[in-house]
Amino acid sequence: MLWLQCVKENKPYLILEHDGYFIRDLPINVLDTFDDVLKLDNEDPYDMDYSKNLKSDKNVEVREYFNDKTKNLDLNETGNYMRGAYSYIIKPKAAKKIIKWIEINGFLPADIQIGNKIVNIKVTVPTIVRLHPIYETRVEELSLTRTII
Repeated sequence: MLWLQCVKENKPYLILEHDGYFIRDLPINVLDTFDDVLKLDNEDPYDMDYSKNLKSDKNVEVREYFNDKTKNLDLNETGNYMRGAYSYIIKPKAAKKIIKWIEINGFLPADIQIGNKIVNIKVTVPTIVRLHPIYETRVEELSLTRTII
């Protein structure tokens, strides 16, 4: 698991899954803008207007992350979790917090595992890494975790 390696090397890790696609440069000082986890896509990849929502000429800012589609927030043990974990940066202290939580409670899918009851989550606005365009209208079909066989 990359989170263990992040702790072992005591270095931040940029996680970019197979479906993540850079559309903007990372700011030079990006590591100074957050404490635990920085999600690199503020938009909802499952929204029909996803590509349209990505268009922006604004400078990149870092803000608090909030997933307004979190299910059962009051019952969710990890809190307000990331909607899609295909692109984020995690610092060693955040990886330690998540690993400790997993040792006690067990693991979950990465996007649900990274919740604000465990770590502080920030997000880049506008998006830096988007879900690859091939997934835009076929996310349900092509997703390795959402496809039912």
